[in-house]
Amino acid sequence: MAIDVTAYAETGASWEELERRFVPALDAIDVRWLEAPPTGHLPAASLDVGAADLISLTLREDLLVLHARTSPWGPGFHQRVLAVVDALQAELSGGWAQVRDGADHHARRDPDALRQLRPSPG
Repeated sequence: MAIDVTAYAETGASWEELERRFVPALDAIDVRWLEAPPTGHLPAASLDVGAADLISLTLREDLLVLHARTSPWGPGFHQRVLAVVDALQAELSGGWAQVRDGADHHARRDPDALRQLRPSPG
């Protein structure tokens, strides 16, 4: 089973303003902001949480999208991605409008249920 985390937020903030807010919040949880080359004309960043896939962050018009593929890495990485979601939420004036979490851990926060999920090879 492939498990992803995707979060959406509507924001009127510029990319520069989001970066100014997000970088200190990410530093506090030991996550690095890596400016990514724009995807087409969209501003983008990759968030480095350590020895796993990068988390992508893009802004299209006023829609901020965070996406991470967590299934190959298991429950510890999944929890780490949600810690990033939580840290960034505190910096968004309206918070995330929606968080899609294939393991439903964002809503339930049940580490035992999360550990029972098996990572898929990709």
